[in-house]
Amino acid sequence: MRIGGQPLSMWIKTMKQADKISNPKNFDPSKFIEPGMDITGRSDWKRIVEVSDDIKEKVIQQTRRNFINGFGMVNDESENFNEFIKKHAQTLPVDKRASTMWTLTQIKTGEAQKLVDIVREHNPTWKHGEPFDPSIFKNYFSYTGFDKRV
Repeated sequence: MRIGGQPLSMWIKTMKQADKISNPKNFDPSKFIEPGMDITGRSDWKRIVEVSDDIKEKVIQQTRRNFINGFGMVNDESENFNEFIKKHAQTLPVDKRASTMWTLTQIKTGEAQKLVDIVREHNPTWKHGEPFDPSIFKNYFSYTGFDKRV
């Protein structure tokens, strides 16, 4: 997740440093981080958790739209995608939020890599941002199922 173009972890670090300087005795990192999203010093949140087929399908469809519209590059719709994931996580119990966001990001990354592989099957020298013919995904997109194991 990015805030103002910076990775979330960098933004949190910057905010923590600013708060320590201005108020060192009463520093409270929780005022910068939503409940369940403080992953500082933890690694237990990096695990695949079960998510509904509905949200999985939404993640895959949004990833496909973003990939095609941005020719494989991050664009404004990608930022909307991050908000979509965040809003979904906010509907969950606090202890499941970070892991769910990580799981959905893994689904997004996996789908994006499949799309990259398909483009490179048709053009081995393709680089992100270069145009491609979206019709190359016709067979892949016509498959209505998705991998429920993720």
